Amino acid sequence: MSILTICIPTYNRINDLTYSIRIIKDIIESKNLHEDVSVIISDNFSPDNSYNIITKEISDYNKIWIKVFKQDSNIGGTKNMIFTINEAESEYCMLLGDDDYINADYLTRVVHEIKNNKSITCIFPSNQAIYPDKTYVKGLGRDLRKKTRYHKKGFLNCCTNIGRTSQMSGLVFRKNGLVELFSKRKMDNLYPQTFFMMLNCLNGKSLHIVDYPVLITHISQSQKDWDYGNNGLLLDKFENCINLDLSFIKYSILEIIVIMQTKYLLRKLSYNNIFKVVKDKKTSFLAGGFLLIYMPYIKTELFIKKIYWRLKKVI
Repeated sequence: MSILTICIPTYNRINDLTYSIRIIKDIIESKNLHEDVSVIISDNFSPDNSYNIITKEISDYNKIWIKVFKQDSNIGGTKNMIFTINEAESEYCMLLGDDDYINADYLTRVVHEIKNNKSITCIFPSNQAIYPDKTYVKGLGRDLRKKTRYHKKGFLNCCTNIGRTSQMSGLVFRKNGLVELFSKRKMDNLYPQTFFMMLNCLNGKSLHIVDYPVLITHISQSQKDWDYGNNGLLLDKFENCINLDLSFIKYSILEIIVIMQTKYLLRKLSYNNIFKVVKDKKTSFLAGGFLLIYMPYIKTELFIKKIYWRLKKVI
């Protein structure tokens, strides 16, 4: 049995998926990771014949453990992701978007760490944005100039890393009991990986690897099959905070951190929708109060920037 399963939920991106699978195949073969890494793909009822094409693609991958599933209907992105995790038999899982790509050094480092350091319960990557043609988006990435470091288990680990959970690709976590707990608490949001990673941050050491960025395909919102809704998905993120069995103060602090890290989305939200967020049961009154204070600052900053750029064009 492998120690790590790469979990790939997919929908209607067969060309990108095939590209990614070929990369993973080459890495496993070149680094001799056959016994360490397995792959699970779940096709969420794609209209582009993804299941048949990818099944044919992997038919010759005799030494690599890859299993492909096809849903009978579109069950939604969250359930499809959780399905892949449920099917994994390994101790650890790595999430990977069907149009995102890892490299050999990152996968090798991950395997080495989880095999030799059992105190590590989760791993966060850096990332680099790329266009659909695989060229780099200059200046768009995360943690590219930081240093790789370990974080001790506990609440501070959560505070430091919660912002790194929004992008799922490359996230690695120990899976034991996480999906069952997510289901038991009847949670349903677009960021289940936040819940999984934060629980692991509370219970064990995390590692932030920045040397080998995961490549994240950058596309316009109109090309995605989901959107940020009328609240910037704040409530989806808050649901993960409030279910962590933390004290009121601690989960309120996490919600406030989420608010500050969602600044670019808050600029687009109306006050009417902000009030709805504040009143929601997933929002602590401390986070709600902070949001009401923070919003005028966000709106004022946006107004000043608009004035600045208009004046600059005139001058």
